[in-house]
Amino acid sequence: LLTGGTVVVTQGLNTMRGQRLYVDRKAGTMEMTAPGGRIAAQFVREDEVGKAGKAPGAAASPAHGTTVDDGSLLRFREGKQRVAVKWRSMAGKEGDAMRLQGVEVGLPFMAPGRESNATITAEECLYQPTPLRASFRGDVKVRTADGLELDTESLKYWGDEERAFTRDAVRFRRGATSGTASAMEYGTGGGLSLHGPVHVLVEDGAGPPAEIDSASAWASREERVVRFEGGVVARQGDRVLRSDRLQLNLDATLS
Repeated sequence: LLTGGTVVVTQGLNTMRGQRLYVDRKAGTMEMTAPGGRIAAQFVREDEVGKAGKAPGAAASPAHGTTVDDGSLLRFREGKQRVAVKWRSMAGKEGDAMRLQGVEVGLPFMAPGRESNATITAEECLYQPTPLRASFRGDVKVRTADGLELDTESLKYWGDEERAFTRDAVRFRRGATSGTASAMEYGTGGGLSLHGPVHVLVEDGAGPPAEIDSASAWASREERVVRFEGGVVARQGDRVLRSDRLQLNLDATLS
């Protein structure tokens, strides 16, 4: 389908204007030319009914995502923005995935009792819209709305499973707590798993800093606990505690 003249495409609060629009309904894509350059939009169905992605006999769902050549992509689900991607340049494609450089991705996650958001930046990212997969590499930084900071060299995010993981070393900080681990995995409802050696430093100002070393650790926002396992050694000032397991109970602020 080809249209010409002054073309205006709207989706919710998003508006694109151009002079010529080409729509490929089979591929679910469209291309628009405009005085400022080439614009492309990508439509992503996110129905979750049935294996085929829609209920039997149901009409095709409306477009849920929009891609713009100047370096940004918005992904929608049920009328709400779910993922926002920005990049400095696109280096090409690998199958259905885009290879992006200088990337920033904003995405939602569930905090206790509410939806929050996280921002991931990296030197490069292999981004696949459907199913949502993002593989970040190079100076990866994760920042959440509730103050978590995590740095690593690589990170993979699988959106359909709401899972993020890396096999590279991580450094993290939230408030008075900071630490390191050899690998990490996070899943909504499954908590945060740190693989050792794990080192945690707590500097709350109430006394000498507390340091905890262990083979692994697991933390849960919902349960407000941090559990250390395997050769646990806790130090604070002159006091030293050794144990196979250690559990810290957190308050409402997760501290």
